[in-house]
Amino acid sequence: MGYDDRHYADGFNDGPDGGSFFGKLSRLLMWSFPVGTYFDIAVRVNFWFIPLFVGRLMYDVEKGGMDVLPWSFRWMAVMFFSVLLHEFGHCFACRAVGGQANDILMWPLGGLAMCLPPRRPWPEFVTVVWGPLVTLILALGSFGILVMVTGEWLPVSLNPLTPWRSRPEAGISGLVEDTFLINYILLLFNLALLFYPFDGGRLVQVALWKKLGYFKSMVVATGVGMGGAILIGMLGLSFGELMIVLVAVFGFITCYQQRKQLKMAGPGAFMDDHGESWKTGKMTFGDYHVDDEDSEGFFERRRRLKAEARRAKQRAAQEALDAEIDRILEKVSEQGMQSLSAKEKRTLQTKTEQERKAK
Repeated sequence: MGYDDRHYADGFNDGPDGGSFFGKLSRLLMWSFPVGTYFDIAVRVNFWFIPLFVGRLMYDVEKGGMDVLPWSFRWMAVMFFSVLLHEFGHCFACRAVGGQANDILMWPLGGLAMCLPPRRPWPEFVTVVWGPLVTLILALGSFGILVMVTGEWLPVSLNPLTPWRSRPEAGISGLVEDTFLINYILLLFNLALLFYPFDGGRLVQVALWKKLGYFKSMVVATGVGMGGAILIGMLGLSFGELMIVLVAVFGFITCYQQRKQLKMAGPGAFMDDHGESWKTGKMTFGDYHVDDEDSEGFFERRRRLKAEARRAKQRAAQEALDAEIDRILEKVSEQGMQSLSAKEKRTLQTKTEQERKAK
């Protein structure tokens, strides 16, 4: 699940909605601890992940006995790292289009990539879409390995409700099968829920952005998201699926917080200097100022940095040449031209030609 609006965190701390019921509930749900920094991205794990992990292991053991414990542990581990790679996909894509992405939160209902891409439809689209693309790459890669190992064109079921053909296998083949099934289900889950803040909903919001402007697209996306969350929650209750209910609660809270912030800011906050709907305008989120006119993509930034390095190298070479010329001229004044070596004479010639070209 991609979550690329850093200002959502206001409801999780002392922001404008921090004292409300949803703000307090959000803070409770978002307790976390650090597990390391990778590629300058800090990764944190939500505290509630631990009791959920232990509870899932106990549930599997109760249903299938101790024999299923290794498989259950493997399933949870593959799920964790698959979601983590999905979130890294959001972060790297955000950085590639000139945005900021420095934090990932892993929690029981998935992952949250704290990304802040340039506020234009294309950078937002790239940031959102690369999460599902990473998941798709993992699914296709593991599926290809299964085809080669088993010799079957369809080694697993593509029905997400009944993904296993038989009892889970042990060893490498079982690990690869779990990797495919988890990423296949994650891909369907993220894209099928076409409401904010899931990736499918974010892609819909970006598509609406170009036609409606940022403010209206977010109003529509969060409105649909709240309605969709209620529907999903009712379905989860009817089937007795607690995880689906929790996902619905998270989606509803997120949309509620976002709509509160939209209402407080008002449409005028999302207009540029010409009164146009926010497409290339400026906006401030907390202490972070976004100026899309000054933002640059990955390749533009790379070209600029190379050009700056080249100019710095040329300046250093010129300074070294000037210092050498000063030394040579001082030597000539003291000992005469006959004291110069062939190399020193070539240096003087180089400086003479340089000054002639400058004229």
